[in-house]
Amino acid sequence: MLTEGLVAKWRQLIAEDPRSIAEICRAINKDRSWYNTLKPGRDPGAFTVMALARELRVPIHELLEEEGAISLSSDSCYSEQVNQQASKVLSDVFRVAHNRLQRYGHEATAASNSTLPLLLQWWHDQRGCLIGHDMLADRFDIIKAPETGDKIVTPAKVGARSLAAQMLGTDSADALLQLVRTFDRESQERLISSYREVSDSGRPALSAPISARITTPHDAKSIHVEYFRLQLPVVAPSGDKFVLSYCFPV
Repeated sequence: MLTEGLVAKWRQLIAEDPRSIAEICRAINKDRSWYNTLKPGRDPGAFTVMALARELRVPIHELLEEEGAISLSSDSCYSEQVNQQASKVLSDVFRVAHNRLQRYGHEATAASNSTLPLLLQWWHDQRGCLIGHDMLADRFDIIKAPETGDKIVTPAKVGARSLAAQMLGTDSADALLQLVRTFDRESQERLISSYREVSDSGRPALSAPISARITTPHDAKSIHVEYFRLQLPVVAPSGDKFVLSYCFPV
């Protein structure tokens, strides 16, 4: 969602462009009236953000970060391997996602179209650093990278609009943790293994379709859920490693 600071920043960047507002709007396939819709609380849409960044010739995170937001020097970012492989990873995950979504229908494509490309582009631009993600944070969950000996995956934050929040009816990380504790031992071990592998490799992973019947901690009634899971390895400014989990329904 746009904030007052982001609206001001977008308007300033557009004003500094030598083209007219109408010309910029046409370049991103919008009417001139689109400019007047730039107000706090509005969701501009993933593809619009990407198109505007391209037209204004600025990194996409420039449109997602307010002035004064935390920044890191390049040597504080995740690993050089992430930087070197980012473009290939982005291409590979897009290709796999496209193939799997085509196979499993248009509903999944529609559900992921607005977030998946922007999330991957953000990861690519930030080289795996957990910064500049405010406009996307409500779409995914943040999971602590498992360490050797961990017996359970520990959620650090649940996005208010993530699949987990929708399923649980709350964005409480503790509620998600309680749900994970209801999984059988084998399922928990597979979950730990998948998150550790992503964190250790520094490469995103897109799951095959996952089918689960889950009994939520606050309701005895089971819920059948089918979804894809995109995992993105990141490191916070503190140096702690996490994995972003973006799930979307099949």
